[in-house]
Amino acid sequence: MALAISLAVGFLAPLPYNYWKLKRHGKACH
Repeated sequence: MALAISLAVGFLAPLPYNYWKLKRHGKACH
């Protein structure tokens, strides 16, 4: 259970940064 939580946190934490970086560079990967 702790592993799943840590994976979820590790996946969700960088989302705002990645979104801003992709938006800034104008790259729409999805």
